Amino acid sequence: MKKLFTERQIAGMVRFWAAAAAYYFIGWGTGLGAQTNIIDFVFFLGVGIGIAEMFIVKPIIIHMFNTDEGFYWRQKSVWQKAASRLLTVFRSMLMVFLIVLTYDAINIAAIRLLNLPADAVFLPGEPIMFGIFYILYYTLLTGMVRRFRYRVKES
Repeated sequence: MKKLFTERQIAGMVRFWAAAAAYYFIGWGTGLGAQTNIIDFVFFLGVGIGIAEMFIVKPIIIHMFNTDEGFYWRQKSVWQKAASRLLTVFRSMLMVFLIVLTYDAINIAAIRLLNLPADAVFLPGEPIMFGIFYILYYTLLTGMVRRFRYRVKES
């Protein structure tokens, strides 16, 4: 009998929940969500999600689920660990930026298609949709990196 949820899917749900919770606390809990300057929002939310990913989500996934994440973490040097952590924060900031662009594209398309006022917000930022977009971009980016590494290794 096949399992309904694999360990990778459950790890994805943990990652979804963590991203949605970070958006809830940072986007709604601070004044960053109400500001017009999106650069501050992307930076602080990306750093917050990156830190949560490094110190909460990844250790939970590594120790609870049988996935290929962090399998060789103890065999890495200090510099490799530091580079990995910086890459995690940068990746989180990139994904938050892509999510902001997605929200913008959806709102602009809805305004034009539904003839709404120019200042209307069709899809406001909220944790559940943010988490869905986050896990979609996370899956897309990690799949691209995995495929790139496989192609480099193959050739």
